[in-house]
Amino acid sequence: MVKISRGLFKVEVSHLVLTTIFMGDVMHKENVRHTITNEIKQKLKRDIDSVIMGGEKLNRYIETGAEASHLRTEVKALRKDIEKLKQSKEILEWIPVVAETSTPNISYAESVQNAQARGEARLVDWTRDGTLIDSKTLADLWGITRQALDAARNRGEVFSLWVKGQHWYPGELGKFERTTFARINEALGDLDPSSKLVFLLHKHGALKGRTPADAAGDMLNDIIRLAGGWGRD
Repeated sequence: MVKISRGLFKVEVSHLVLTTIFMGDVMHKENVRHTITNEIKQKLKRDIDSVIMGGEKLNRYIETGAEASHLRTEVKALRKDIEKLKQSKEILEWIPVVAETSTPNISYAESVQNAQARGEARLVDWTRDGTLIDSKTLADLWGITRQALDAARNRGEVFSLWVKGQHWYPGELGKFERTTFARINEALGDLDPSSKLVFLLHKHGALKGRTPADAAGDMLNDIIRLAGGWGRD
């Protein structure tokens, strides 16, 4: 039996998803700060469509041998990748477009690099404004040692983002009881840390327009169901 690898596909998915997230400022749709030219927007759409089509073909090919356990895992992960790309297309729809003449004449590749650089810079900014907090801060908030926090992360009870050579955690986590967030993180499944961060910072209609941390006191079961849907294809 031939083992299917999604390695290159996953790299392209991550590249396109992160690009659209950071260009679209997904955390605050009402305060979008990034704009792109229509040419770049259409190029991103075509790239996303191309990868989606390739992924769906790969998905169908894998399913022909999906009775094997490792192939069933590949199918599940591949479907999640495709879903991320479809969400990226939705993000693109509300990114403002500016006239070609109002922006510098830069290439698509340069625009993507600039978007990624803005994303990296934003992560650094978040380590300064409290959106992301370091290990010691979260450990103190939860009343545990840093070693215990590392162990919880390794067990999958909490997630982190790697910024400036170390682990940083969403400041929102300090608003949860540790065991409570472990249940939410379990429901989010194997989503990448950026997608989990979006989930925590987003004000969800299903939570009466509140973030998960703000709704945890009276809607925990709803949050867990919502988290499961967030990570489900």
